[in-house]
Amino acid sequence: PLVARHFKRSLVLILATFLWFVSGLLLIGLLVSFVLMLAVDKEYAKLAAVFLGGWVVLRVLRFVIARKVSCPLCHGHLLQKKKCRMHQESRKFGPLSHRQTMMVDVATRGRFTCMFCGTPYRLRR
Repeated sequence: PLVARHFKRSLVLILATFLWFVSGLLLIGLLVSFVLMLAVDKEYAKLAAVFLGGWVVLRVLRFVIARKVSCPLCHGHLLQKKKCRMHQESRKFGPLSHRQTMMVDVATRGRFTCMFCGTPYRLRR
């Protein structure tokens, strides 16, 4: 196995991973408040609107930040969806995509493997 290289833009990657998790929570909150709005009371529509607005703002932020994160070796954009062929040594957990697996690895292990070139990286401390 290759030795993991330092990833120099680790703060941006950590911020993008955090925004990804928070936007997922906002989406869950949106779905729950929408169901409550339909089943219990129409007052939950305000809460659903707040969750929707927060989710949209975080999606736009994630899009802006994702443009700045690329692999230093192959220059592939790590956080943007591409139709490129994935490297055979890239990691993928079950139903998650390569990008989602990378974000889970960043959040839990502090390292990831580039999905385009297969190079392992560790986040700078």
